Amino acid sequence: MLKYGGAHIQTFQDKILGETQMTMPFCSVNRAELQNLLLEILFPTSDLEDGFLKCGVALDSYEEDTVNGKVTVYLKTGEKDESSTTSIVGCALLGCDGIHSKVRKSIHSEQTQDDPLHFCNCVAYWAKCPIPNGSDFEKEFNKTQKYRDDGPSFVLALGTRTHPGSLFAIPTNGKLLWGMFFSSEKPPADTNDLTRRGGGILTEEGKQELLKKFEGSDTSTFIRSIVQQTDAADITEAGIFDRENLNLPYSSDGKLVAILGDAAHPQSPFAGQGVNMAIADAYVLASRIALGAKAGQGSVVSNSIAKYDTSDRRESVKNVIEVSRDLTRWTLSSNPITCFLFRLMITVLPLSWILNDVMKYDNSNAELVRKLEEDYPEIKSNSEKV
Repeated sequence: MLKYGGAHIQTFQDKILGETQMTMPFCSVNRAELQNLLLEILFPTSDLEDGFLKCGVALDSYEEDTVNGKVTVYLKTGEKDESSTTSIVGCALLGCDGIHSKVRKSIHSEQTQDDPLHFCNCVAYWAKCPIPNGSDFEKEFNKTQKYRDDGPSFVLALGTRTHPGSLFAIPTNGKLLWGMFFSSEKPPADTNDLTRRGGGILTEEGKQELLKKFEGSDTSTFIRSIVQQTDAADITEAGIFDRENLNLPYSSDGKLVAILGDAAHPQSPFAGQGVNMAIADAYVLASRIALGAKAGQGSVVSNSIAKYDTSDRRESVKNVIEVSRDLTRWTLSSNPITCFLFRLMITVLPLSWILNDVMKYDNSNAELVRKLEEDYPEIKSNSEKV
């Protein structure tokens, strides 16, 4: 886990808008490393995966048996014969299958609900690039790391009214993990590559098109170099989406099937809550099912899912998604008044105050965990001991 030592905000032209030492608990973790860690905890050796972990399969459909508390899941096996399926039976189906969730689609087709994606008028590019020792690029990057003795600073850079855009970057393991965001009237073509959030890999021509976004402006060498330092094949281009209808449930009518994370509530990254909510969903729902089963409670799955998928949780998540939409629009706006007011806010208000204010977007997750601890006090007791 990477704990931030500071925050650095500047313009694409290298004008510093704010710097602060990090006093609030902001940190990040590499997604692949976290997945591998969890996999190692579940299956310390690969032979333990047999019969439990199935890769290369996709959901075809499911059937709920609420009388007996069972879910039968039919999976496409990925064999040449696309009609070939296999089935497994369990007590619950928890869909953590991302923004193009087949579990979500099955739930809402069952409930005859329209559920289109909503394009946030934002195209993102993300990748990692090297930070060569002793290079001019490293020297420019080090200027953003005022609090390096306490840990790395994350970097936020903003474009201009005539060349709107934003950059978020953090150093990790000798590389710079970066994401750039630009306003767009239409999304790039959907590749259905779920590992890239439906995005695609840039070609060299696409990389040159990305660099053209800086033409006609005095964008700094540092910002341009981030793209130049990165191989085109390492850059993902993807549209940013949430859902048009933010009022749909996160579970089936029978409460044996639920969706979590992006499957339940995809959102723009500008409020910084997508991963937080996914982890909170998984922690709370898994804990409820495990502790309820341990206590010998009846209908443990349906009761756990019902307490996870509440109207209060959906409403608070909806509010965060709407705020994230607003932050996306304001950050990437070319409207002169919006740009002036947004830049004024960042320049005038203490950066520490702004970052503390961002913490309120996590209140929905804190409340979800609080209700879990209220029902199962031993969880809070155990966490305090740790």
